[in-house]
Amino acid sequence: MHKQPLEGMTVLEIANWVQGPLAAHLLGNLGATVIKVERPGSGDPARGLQSLYGASMMTRDGRAMLWELCNRNKQSVCLDLRRPEGHDAVHRLAARADVFVTNMQRDTLENVRCTAEELFGVNEKLVYALGGGLTVNGPLANAPAQDTVAMAQSGFMLTAGTADGEPVYPPGALADVTAASSIASGVVTALLARERHGATRQLVTTSLVQAAMWTQMLGVSVPANTGERLKPYERGKAANPAMAIYEAGDGRWLALGVVALTNRFWRDICEAIGTTHWSETTDWGESWPNRARAAHQIAAALQDHFLSRPAQEWVDRLRAYEVPCSLITHPAELPDDEGVQADRIVVTGADGLRFVSNPFHLTGVDPSQSVPAPALGQDTVPVLASAGYSEGEVAELFESGTAW
Repeated sequence: MHKQPLEGMTVLEIANWVQGPLAAHLLGNLGATVIKVERPGSGDPARGLQSLYGASMMTRDGRAMLWELCNRNKQSVCLDLRRPEGHDAVHRLAARADVFVTNMQRDTLENVRCTAEELFGVNEKLVYALGGGLTVNGPLANAPAQDTVAMAQSGFMLTAGTADGEPVYPPGALADVTAASSIASGVVTALLARERHGATRQLVTTSLVQAAMWTQMLGVSVPANTGERLKPYERGKAANPAMAIYEAGDGRWLALGVVALTNRFWRDICEAIGTTHWSETTDWGESWPNRARAAHQIAAALQDHFLSRPAQEWVDRLRAYEVPCSLITHPAELPDDEGVQADRIVVTGADGLRFVSNPFHLTGVDPSQSVPAPALGQDTVPVLASAGYSEGEVAELFESGTAW
């Protein structure tokens, strides 16, 4: 049996909602022991989120989906971090940990004595991972932020926006999820540097804006170097009619993805859809520049033609000629998709919950074997004991209200 890649590593998490918790969850999926410190009585607010993006976030058996998706493979410890005894408990846990993950604002971290400087003081080998909101440094470092705000600040709402300049906010906490993956990637890299080179006091940082900008690498970098902005997609007016969206006869949509509409690709498209005369007897077939000049005319002709048959038939025909294309699929359809099932991108846990697995597969790692998200404070006693607290000291923490 393969050992999990992060088996034997301990991650200490003080984080809420998505960015930090999902990063720690991914590390837990890779075998790390994740200790999540929560507020006594209420815990991570994701535990109580019942609806989001116009949809219920509760499973049929009453579980909060956002909480379950971001907090599997974890232990829950309740400590009142407003108390000095709570600070001491966290420091004792940090002294034994390999990684600390947080997405709290810096002023909050200062108040609970969990800044990088404080925790490096008790464990210089600790990898400290901080997920910021709008930025990690600068005047916006402590500005209130969450996914919506970051998607606005990062430009993503205009990247996803309409051709007439109206911004669009795609649902799904995309900045949060991308930032979480970035944090986990940075942590693993830092752990390797610690093992290979003896690196200490390593700080891993990202922000929701940085993560969203990474997904827009071209949209940010091209104008920075050329002065030219990428143009939002406008159906029927694409500069390349073979990298565009079309409606089919059954009301479904398909997308073509031919970046360079060379003579070969144009001929293959025409043969696949039964319009060989477009490549043989018209100016469109002579050269790429001719097709570029007639892009809107070609797009209109393709759209009229695609309305004659169902979308899946067109996709099958085009793929037979190795033309990149796909149906436009709703996320709700994906769990039962044959390809998704073959790659185990959506898995079912032992508790019956279906969820997206890791963003990559690795030999010996099976995300379906994950442990369900913990009840609030279910591990407080054993975790404190593992940190060296005696039974009497644990009892005192509970009596004082520091532990719960």
